[in-house]
Amino acid sequence: WQADDIYTAYELSIGHDRGTLTDPLAAAGDLLDGDLAVGVREVVGWMLVENGDLTRARQVVGPTGSAPDLPADWLWAESVTAAAHVRAALGDLPACAALRQRLAPMAGRLDVTAGPFLGGIDLALARLADALGDGPAARRHAADAVAMLEGFGAGPALARALLCQGQLLAASDDVRDRAAADTVLLRAGRIADEVGLAPVRTALDRMQAASKVATV
Repeated sequence: WQADDIYTAYELSIGHDRGTLTDPLAAAGDLLDGDLAVGVREVVGWMLVENGDLTRARQVVGPTGSAPDLPADWLWAESVTAAAHVRAALGDLPACAALRQRLAPMAGRLDVTAGPFLGGIDLALARLADALGDGPAARRHAADAVAMLEGFGAGPALARALLCQGQLLAASDDVRDRAAADTVLLRAGRIADEVGLAPVRTALDRMQAASKVATV
């Protein structure tokens, strides 16, 4: 069961959420080559893309077009969900298309290993659909993710889902979507501040700074 490795991986995820993990790649250490290496590499890649470090995320997860093809065991959802977030952030369209096909039958599910951090299958599908240019599907999956995570009361994952939903609404061609974006993003910020979720707060601050620059 590699209990020590699993415990360490959870510690890394918690440190990332709190903003105390300055270098996920260095902190992962031997886990990157251990028995859980495939899943760990994808989760570390997810941490790196949330930190804006796309170059090292690409290095840790492999070449363009690659995505984990794992047996359907208890780590499958964690690894593939993390991979979806990473490939979407990297704009790796071939990998995004392959991962979307794998995850689509699992829509509506939340795995117990990574769900509290990664936010479940629908949130991953929202990011993949957005990367692939399917805005309506992305917004639908994001709304489904928010609804599910609200039911579970999963604060960190809900904040991430609201961030995604707000970003998608803000980029929509529909004026009603854009009008709703600020309320969604404000809610994401409130939850992030309540639970101390540093990556979401940082993402929101970046959005606000970019918006100020755009209006100057």
